[in-house]
Amino acid sequence: MSGEFKAVAWRGIDGSLVEVWEALVDVEVFKEWVGMNSQARVDLREGGDFHIDMQCGADKTLPHHGRFLKLSRPRLMEFTWISDFTNGESLVRIELKAVGGQTELTLTHSGLPDAANAADHEAGWTEMAGTLAARVVARAGAKG
Repeated sequence: MSGEFKAVAWRGIDGSLVEVWEALVDVEVFKEWVGMNSQARVDLREGGDFHIDMQCGADKTLPHHGRFLKLSRPRLMEFTWISDFTNGESLVRIELKAVGGQTELTLTHSGLPDAANAADHEAGWTEMAGTLAARVVARAGAKG
């Protein structure tokens, strides 16, 4: 890990634990919510890796990559995260918990280099969790 700081994003998602998990491990959905619809290659299995060329502005892409460490259905996903902004390898842990008719998603990104970096990542992950939540609702509507 590259640092002692962490970002935490929380989101209540309208969907069952299984519905959220199935969206979370769907490669196309992962590309959409984590890759923000950028160019991405994803091998979504334990030991599999991913590479995302995230679009930042009209003419800039930032490479992000990592490896899936844990996929414990239907409650836990863990992967490494490496980009120019993390100063080395960091760790993203996503935990799901059923609460009533919703699922609570808690994303913790640890190993970040400083407080400002952690705040930036927290804002980004919070926005991306919103994208995932919308995708879960859209998938449920398509099935219904």
